[in-house]
Amino acid sequence: GGTEYVNSAEAAMHSGREMNNKMEWKEFIDTIRQKAIREQSQKEEKEKARSRANEVHREQQRSLAADARARSDTTRAFGTNVRGLGDLEDGWGYFPSLAALQFQSAIPPPSASIAEEEKRKRAQLEIILRSIGGIVFIYFLIC
Repeated sequence: GGTEYVNSAEAAMHSGREMNNKMEWKEFIDTIRQKAIREQSQKEEKEKARSRANEVHREQQRSLAADARARSDTTRAFGTNVRGLGDLEDGWGYFPSLAALQFQSAIPPPSASIAEEEKRKRAQLEIILRSIGGIVFIYFLIC
């Protein structure tokens, strides 16, 4: 950047062709040096800011990767995905569609009132199923 301009100005000053007053040349060279120093410090500041931004981004990526690994480990340990699907029971529970499974982080867990309602409905269906089973069993005994 500015060092080439300083060198060319000094060379022109020593040749003495264009400006006769050496003081004017020295002021001109000092101005160029100051601008070169400012340019260099601006470049260094930009580089430092870019490095800081890159480090922040790398740290975010590390954190996201660690969170994903932890979720993956939890999923493998319990055999279910514990994020966004609510409470799962063996053979029963909340089963989302395959399309919904692709976007699990966007699916909120079911509310507690829905879970209670599901348990009540399940109990009713179980009573109905046992009643029908009992009627069929009695029918087979009679016939």
